Amino acid sequence: MNKPAFNPGSRLAALGHGFRRLRLPRMNVRKGTRIKRAFHVAIYGYGPEGKATSPSEEETTTSRPAFNLHFRLMSLGYKFRDSFSSRKNILKEVRIEPGFHVLDYGCGPGRYVCPLAELVGGSGKVYALDVQPAAIGEVQNIASKKQLANVETIVSDCRTGLHRNSLDAVLLYDTFHHLSDPDRVLSELHRVLKPGGILSFSDHHMEEKEILARVTNGQLFRPQRRGQNTYTFLKK
Repeated sequence: MNKPAFNPGSRLAALGHGFRRLRLPRMNVRKGTRIKRAFHVAIYGYGPEGKATSPSEEETTTSRPAFNLHFRLMSLGYKFRDSFSSRKNILKEVRIEPGFHVLDYGCGPGRYVCPLAELVGGSGKVYALDVQPAAIGEVQNIASKKQLANVETIVSDCRTGLHRNSLDAVLLYDTFHHLSDPDRVLSELHRVLKPGGILSFSDHHMEEKEILARVTNGQLFRPQRRGQNTYTFLKK
């Protein structure tokens, strides 16, 4: 397999991801000052009184939800990339059919929601999952404006809450490199996929050799084909 073609814009998206690791100094913000508190929340993701309660170590597979600056930069990078690479053309590689139930794991601002909803049709279902509430908010806005009745959102960092063997396909795009426990996520995706279900994978932060090794390491998936933009794996 050769590595899928590089899409312009991935560097800008990567810049947004990089802000997740940025360490900014704590500000001395007095409680009760709404404007300053709002600024603090926008930068840090929590108020000056301290961090919000985080999930237990056992249930956490990614970092805490990224603050808004990171999310905005990441969204901008994705929009720039999409101007060079049609999402519909990318989804053609997945071979989604009407009636499919599809999970977009790490959906971000919902770039694939509309084309997915169109492909699966009224008899299908699209699940959009992300750890970032701002991302889920974007997806919900899209679904509301476009009146997409077959779209459902999930806020989670690993567990989908979906039934075993219930999905026909999962999209895992530009998310894998962020996971602190990728094997646990792959296990969850294997659980919810039907036998022979499709895992469509793409991550511009990883080389082909690493992608193949990491996804197949647990003996849960086998590689089927490589497209111009994605790798297709099937559930064993």
